[in-house]
Amino acid sequence: MLYDVAIVGAGLAGLVAACELVDAKKKVLLVDQEPENSMGGQAYWSFGGIFLVNSPEQRRLGIKDSKELAWQDWQGTAGFDRLEDEDSWAFKWAKAYVEFAAGEKYEWLKSLGIKFFPVVGWAERGGSLAGGHGNSVPRFHIVWGTGPGIVKPFVDKVNKAIKDGFIDFKPRHRVDEFIQHEGKIYGISGTILAESYASRGEKSSRIGIGEFTYEAKAVIVASGGIGANFDLVRKNWPQRLGTPPKNMVCGVPAYVDGRMLEITEHAGGRIVNRDRMWHYTEGLRNWDPIWPNHGIRILPGPSSLWFDAEGNRFSAPNFPGFDTLSTLEAIQKTGYEYSWFILTEKIIEKEFALSGSEQNPDLTHKSLGEVLKRILPGPPAPIQAFKEHGEDFVIADNLKELVDGMNKLAGNELLNFMKIKEQIMARDREMDNKFTKDLQVNAIHGARNYIGDKLVRVAKPHKILDPHNWPLIAVRLNILTRKTLGGLQTNLDGAVLGIDGQPVPGLFAAGEVSGFGGGGVHGYRALEGTFIGGCLFSGRQVGRYLAKRE
Repeated sequence: MLYDVAIVGAGLAGLVAACELVDAKKKVLLVDQEPENSMGGQAYWSFGGIFLVNSPEQRRLGIKDSKELAWQDWQGTAGFDRLEDEDSWAFKWAKAYVEFAAGEKYEWLKSLGIKFFPVVGWAERGGSLAGGHGNSVPRFHIVWGTGPGIVKPFVDKVNKAIKDGFIDFKPRHRVDEFIQHEGKIYGISGTILAESYASRGEKSSRIGIGEFTYEAKAVIVASGGIGANFDLVRKNWPQRLGTPPKNMVCGVPAYVDGRMLEITEHAGGRIVNRDRMWHYTEGLRNWDPIWPNHGIRILPGPSSLWFDAEGNRFSAPNFPGFDTLSTLEAIQKTGYEYSWFILTEKIIEKEFALSGSEQNPDLTHKSLGEVLKRILPGPPAPIQAFKEHGEDFVIADNLKELVDGMNKLAGNELLNFMKIKEQIMARDREMDNKFTKDLQVNAIHGARNYIGDKLVRVAKPHKILDPHNWPLIAVRLNILTRKTLGGLQTNLDGAVLGIDGQPVPGLFAAGEVSGFGGGGVHGYRALEGTFIGGCLFSGRQVGRYLAKRE
């Protein structure tokens, strides 16, 4: 059978493209190497953050946002510096995406039944000049239902299309190569994998039991990035971020292996911006893992004090939640692969959130009653569980005991009690006034000028060494792999480009494998809420283009 389109990967980008195609009555083949229960891919596990500009939620909170301000932030964050070559299409994708985020994106999502938590989060706050990295205003809209909530309308539509005969879905089908003739892609072939009973997110087997070949007028690669392939992460690690870490935790399931990048490159597609990647600095080893080496990211408020492995406090802009890659660079240049938060019980109960749908059951299950419990004293249950069971936490009733516990956990004597105490005392002296020269303390005061942060995200400023705010808490932070910012270079229709800059006939890409559009729509850095959005937008773009083709 000749399909109109074959889609490789049943993650969010692939699902969105499939939905656009079935609207046009196209016959679609959807294949994925994972079991059927993994439909939705990485997006299912996400916190469900969406980048929106000038939304009703923003306006209700008194946030004045605009397309012009968002584009200023995007350019200052991306730092596009390869505009004549590798960034040529990425820049065009970025501009189109910001227009989408400031335009029809909100109403489109609303038409799908997607709703948002009323308090807009402020991710990647920057910490530089107005034209530099970061969001000038809160733009992180949390989907009511988190990752499963954003995935559900597309999964439902795809399942209906399967039932109606417009989509043939074949899980446990691993693509190994494209069918090519005279430079044109006209299908896929690969290995049928043995049935797996692994739960969603768990590592599945790679035992082959057969082969397959399917023909299609066009093929969309929507297979994700390289985050679980540590060898590939280290191979592409840029010098500007220091030495590649020997020890990391993994923020994505094992199937995020980057296989299709190499296969597509072999078929003539061009990979650009290989050295651009997005890894977090606040990773915890999951005490109850789902996939191998499972890491969870802390989504921190701005109040925790951040120290390197030798007990030196980081300076601006390397504060919690301000500039992820700047902090990653600073950590790697210390020669150690971990760092520390020191904070109080009052800070953790208001400022700590954890990434992942499974770590936010109240939001994921749309339980307003459970969400309201977040305002009660004490941290949310998932964070309390990490305090009790997580190997990266130290809790103590005085600073000396805390520092001793940190050294014991690290297995060394790098931290000097008096050195740590003097730095915290210096910071605490700045808390006696509403004005200060400490830029992090200034940032805390500034954050509380935003009603959303004051209500649910930023603790009232207080002294770390005041016993009334104890117990004291230290958290060892690991490097956590997550997103691939570079990828297959595509034009605005999602067509994969070759070395000559021309489309490879019949070959298209969407989602993370294409750098979320153009081979790197984010440039060097992300504004957050833009990864799911990039899958939505790129999947929609290529789906709509191919839906119009004969």
